[in-house]
Amino acid sequence: IELCHIPVIVMSALGKEKEITGAEYGADAYITKPFDVNYLVAKVDQLIENKKRIQDHFSQFQSLPETLNLSSSDKEFMLKVNKVINQNLDNHSFGVEELAQEMSISTSLVYRKLKQFTGQIPSRYLLNYRLQIAATKIRKDPYISMKAVCYEVGFASASHFTRAFKNKFGYPPGEYAKNLN
Repeated sequence: IELCHIPVIVMSALGKEKEITGAEYGADAYITKPFDVNYLVAKVDQLIENKKRIQDHFSQFQSLPETLNLSSSDKEFMLKVNKVINQNLDNHSFGVEELAQEMSISTSLVYRKLKQFTGQIPSRYLLNYRLQIAATKIRKDPYISMKAVCYEVGFASASHFTRAFKNKFGYPPGEYAKNLN
């Protein structure tokens, strides 16, 4: 879990028959001899581009991207992060330390993995996750009490919620709801 967010390219003199073994162990790419530098560069570029698309996705959505290539360990990690956040969504004192504790890993590992995987520091990811849930609740019911949404997604202060929501979506939550109608 500590290293699964790092892309791995296996370069081997062993034949294609070991390619499946490499994939089973989580290699992102398997290149056999003779090595083609252009192919290697293309694979590295592809891995970097995929990582950027994943980070872009997580800056706008809290769900796992369906169309992007994610390793099973990355999916498992993010599903666990999202599950723990959902279980503690209404707890305004739930933060990065509590997330790490619930996941039984260190705070620094949560920081490294979320930063590497989503491009956001954990506190920003948690804030964006809460705001996305709030926007979803408002879209489902534009007449819902904004104060109720505020507390349901773990904000202790309505003014902080309004300010954060406006920064994320360009409108305060009440105006966002009106624009849906």
